[in-house]
Amino acid sequence: MKNLILIWSLLVASISAFAQDRYISLQECNNDTLEYIKTNFTEKKIEKYINKPFGIFADDFELKFYYIGSSRKDWKNSGEIIGIKISYWGDDKFHLIKKFPIYCCFIKFYEPYPDSAGIAEYEFKNRVDQNKAIRGYLRDFIIEDMEFILFYNNGDTSKDKFWYWKGLEFD
Repeated sequence: MKNLILIWSLLVASISAFAQDRYISLQECNNDTLEYIKTNFTEKKIEKYINKPFGIFADDFELKFYYIGSSRKDWKNSGEIIGIKISYWGDDKFHLIKKFPIYCCFIKFYEPYPDSAGIAEYEFKNRVDQNKAIRGYLRDFIIEDMEFILFYNNGDTSKDKFWYWKGLEFD
């Protein structure tokens, strides 16, 4: 009887753990981008992308990527990007509008770092849009850390968290 209870408990715990890690599509979130990101890419759910190639994250992320900014290894010699700031909203000045809540994704890479002109060169060379250029160019770069941060929720208009993240300065 004790063995049966133990087996039953392990089964319930494993089913619960699996259910919590299940990916929820944008459609299942009624095309609500905030809910989609909160459900799949915040808190501990983002850890499955750490120490993995960017392409794994990009394959899971259903929304378009838009380049918002970067953090450079050396601002005087801007050849290497330590981190990138991307969003799913096309207006790169959305942080000035402050009309609606939006998530922004901050990603820090391991060395070798992406080249600062890499996304634009990939876009031009392959004649693709920015979304495909970000996905294609960054595909094999390894993610050291990443976080989605919600901006302008409940009247928050702080820009500090938009320009700085975990000791990195972003343009």
